[in-house]
Amino acid sequence: MTQRAGPTGSHARRVLTVSVAQALNAFGSGIAPIAVAFALLGDRDGVAKFSAVLAVGALAPVVMTLAGGVLADRGRSPIRTTQVLRCLAGVVQVLLWVGLLHARSSIVVIGGLLFLGEALSSLTLPSSRRMIAEVVEGEELTRAVATQATLVNLARIASPAVAGVLISVVSAEVAVLVDAATFLLSAALLQAVGKGVGSTGGGGEPDAGVSARGFRALLRGSPWLVACAVCGFLAAGAWLSGYQLLGPVLAARSYGGAAGWAMFSTAYVAGL
Repeated sequence: MTQRAGPTGSHARRVLTVSVAQALNAFGSGIAPIAVAFALLGDRDGVAKFSAVLAVGALAPVVMTLAGGVLADRGRSPIRTTQVLRCLAGVVQVLLWVGLLHARSSIVVIGGLLFLGEALSSLTLPSSRRMIAEVVEGEELTRAVATQATLVNLARIASPAVAGVLISVVSAEVAVLVDAATFLLSAALLQAVGKGVGSTGGGGEPDAGVSARGFRALLRGSPWLVACAVCGFLAAGAWLSGYQLLGPVLAARSYGGAAGWAMFSTAYVAGL
């Protein structure tokens, strides 16, 4: 009798480990924007530096998410791909922490490290979404996805509050270091999972030229998709300037600093 791959025994442990790894990544990703914002706003000309760094960081997902999709399609194992990229992202965040500690660090260096970190996170995104399907399949996949989503959402709600406490009690630079630790710990958990999961490359690797031609054909045959992409681009720009830029600036001036912005961010994420 063939045993069904479900959330029992080793499968349950792998589902939980992947879910915790995803939650840790979401937790650190919620801390990072607040930490970087208040680390830069504490300097002279902090608003100008913060706006420049925010703009540079926003460019990375535009390009790298598509590249990450190709990497996820051609990669043998989403878990292994995500693990390597998160390990690299953790190293970049450690370098960012060092850069923020030194007041003389150039804004170009800080912006470049932030861009690199965002680029690695964007490359990881498509692969990380496929990890749970590498661990469990069939009718148990829905339950596993629900478990992962619950842990990730809880982490997203908790992270702004933790960021506010860290910045208020210790420093913004330490909060950036905590973000780096979550990347590295997430990669370590995925390393443990990857040892017991086989390659998923049995279906063959898609041809990059075919994928590119299919994507262009999709755009030509779906003008509504282009319109939605343009609208999303404009909406994201308005959101970046209003929420992510002016929000921390106003909080630093009039609403209790990092603790106040952490409260607003927690309420925003919980409302989603």
